[in-house]
Amino acid sequence: MADDKRLGALSQYGGGETLNELLAILEAKGRLPNFVSGVTEKDGYGQWDPVTRTITVNPLKGATENAIAHESQHAVDSGMSKMYAGLSLTPAFLRSPQENAFINMYEKLYVAPSKVPNANEQALGNYRGTGNEMRGHGVGNMSSQYDIGSLTDKSLQGLYKLDSSHIDATAAQEAAIMRDLYSKTKDTSPRTIQDFGPRIMNYLKYRDPFGDTTK
Repeated sequence: MADDKRLGALSQYGGGETLNELLAILEAKGRLPNFVSGVTEKDGYGQWDPVTRTITVNPLKGATENAIAHESQHAVDSGMSKMYAGLSLTPAFLRSPQENAFINMYEKLYVAPSKVPNANEQALGNYRGTGNEMRGHGVGNMSSQYDIGSLTDKSLQGLYKLDSSHIDATAAQEAAIMRDLYSKTKDTSPRTIQDFGPRIMNYLKYRDPFGDTTK
């Protein structure tokens, strides 16, 4: 059923490499959203609802692959946020190396303020300049078949910000790095006291008596 949903979305909105990757990750994590048509808030092209895990596509605007990729990135970010919140409750010494790699990179790229030049309110505005929207626009715009620098159609200005191509490229690359770590990290974060038992036993069983000899 999930595979049918993913293939249906790809056939309807385009099967580009980035969108395919996004939907494959969501499917593997059991977080593949429902796609529906309807009016979105602020008359936008698309909208992600994390409560119902639904991506709404505005038929009055016309669905484009980059708009769906944009909202799908929000869906992936939602899953990453949930994983980060769960793993953060686990002491670092009880986490696996892969989990620690995910936590460390998430804090550098998602939690810390952006170090991208001009990625601030003056360049992008309060909404566009937020971390989630920078990633959404970056992933969407860079997944498009269009050359951002050559666009002249003013009807596309809501989707493409021509003076921020370096921001889009950087945000898209950072998102790609996190997607790779997210896809490789199992969502096994402890949710109860009992869940810590196996991790503690594993730590005691495999702990190096000489300490960390890699330093």
